[in-house]
Amino acid sequence: MTTATNRGYQFEVEVNRSLKYLLDYFFKIPDARSLQFLRKGMVGDMFPASPKVPADFVGFKGEHFYLIECKQTKGLSIPFNRLRQHQEIELLKVVSKGGYGLVIVNFNNRKRKKDERIDRTFVIDIIEWIRARDFAFKERESLPLKWIIANGEELRLEHLEKNRVWKANNSGFSKYGFGEEHKEIE
Repeated sequence: MTTATNRGYQFEVEVNRSLKYLLDYFFKIPDARSLQFLRKGMVGDMFPASPKVPADFVGFKGEHFYLIECKQTKGLSIPFNRLRQHQEIELLKVVSKGGYGLVIVNFNNRKRKKDERIDRTFVIDIIEWIRARDFAFKERESLPLKWIIANGEELRLEHLEKNRVWKANNSGFSKYGFGEEHKEIE
């Protein structure tokens, strides 16, 4: 496993810990890492290739359905190609049915000096991601952190029992329905 892949997996673990504070119910969709033990002798060659999964997590809050893909980067932008075509399609399917198709992006450069460190996490709607890629940043290959700060919803980091947990920033209404303050408008 490469360092970048390992960082991405660590971020998925953090999100897995965090979703209980954001959603009523969630489930980690098994992926290549989850099925690795199956490929290493338990069932032989039944799974010669890793299956394509729609995203990392599925969940509910109230009557709302969520499909969530996690991405992690150490730079000041996230390459558009990090979100695979099949993931984009699945996130769009959820949106077309009235649910939330979300990308959770963590910017973490792993710097030790506090004044140089970046460790911020944002939620971005798949529609906003596509608009940025196809219109606002058509000439670029990545989505800059500055755009995400202005257009995404930032999650705040907390340390609970020595674990990193991302929670809703309860400073106001969450456009994605996160946080205790969210109430359905009748």
